[in-house]
Amino acid sequence: GLPIWQERESLNLMNAVRIDPKGYMRYFMSSGYNNLGNVLNNYPATNPVYYNSVLNGQARYHSQDMALNGCFAHNDCNGGSIASRFERFNTGCQSGWGENLSAGLSDGVSTQNQLICETVPNCVNDGYNDGHRSNMMNSKWVTAGTGFFYSYSSAYRFYWSQDYKDLTCEPQTSPIYSGSHSFYNSYLPNFMAVYYNKKGETLQSAKIFFGSGGSADLTLAIGSTNKGLFAYSPNSYMACDTYIFEFITSNGNVYRYPDTGSLSIVTSSGSCYAWVTS
Repeated sequence: GLPIWQERESLNLMNAVRIDPKGYMRYFMSSGYNNLGNVLNNYPATNPVYYNSVLNGQARYHSQDMALNGCFAHNDCNGGSIASRFERFNTGCQSGWGENLSAGLSDGVSTQNQLICETVPNCVNDGYNDGHRSNMMNSKWVTAGTGFFYSYSSAYRFYWSQDYKDLTCEPQTSPIYSGSHSFYNSYLPNFMAVYYNKKGETLQSAKIFFGSGGSADLTLAIGSTNKGLFAYSPNSYMACDTYIFEFITSNGNVYRYPDTGSLSIVTSSGSCYAWVTS
């Protein structure tokens, strides 16, 4: 099911940096990056964004276009403008928009960190050619779609697009904005979900449940209990096992992600679907 794993991971990481920029850098950029003291100081924490299926399809279309038709630019490879692409995909729901592009890196964490740093490993200062950083932290965005495409014969092989919009035509109310898993500095997956309860409900529990049986508590990794990234790192895992996230508030409300079906533990070489109906 769509979006594919890399796209879910990309959205999840984007939300993580939005809700706690400095916490994100401590968690995901603790080594291999220089000048972090001058990064994400001018961009305060803001709200996470919801997944949008139209933007997801649009972003994937552009990543595929770049990979197969030999360009790396915001405009289409045939010369069509980025503005016309947003208009074409968002008929009847057009508003303010933005886009970030990256290429050449295979995993979501390194790609997100590249967009934040701009010039790895020596990150640029805030306000100095940091357009990707400022774009992803724009507080007006409420929805996003991420697109990934791989082509062995292309110039960069791995192509990533992040498309944002300040309007949603797919109203959503769940406090779980995104969830996925990442393989970061480990052969084991790190399961993560971004939770933001606008109602201010007190969180009672946060757990992950696996299709093969068993569950585990999620712990707060960055942010706060009301707006944070919750994570769980296992000692072992089974590829293509399914999982869901569940958050329960003290007044008895139960929220799960995804809303229906389950996510799958897709690996970089996995062949299972990122989302299944069961």
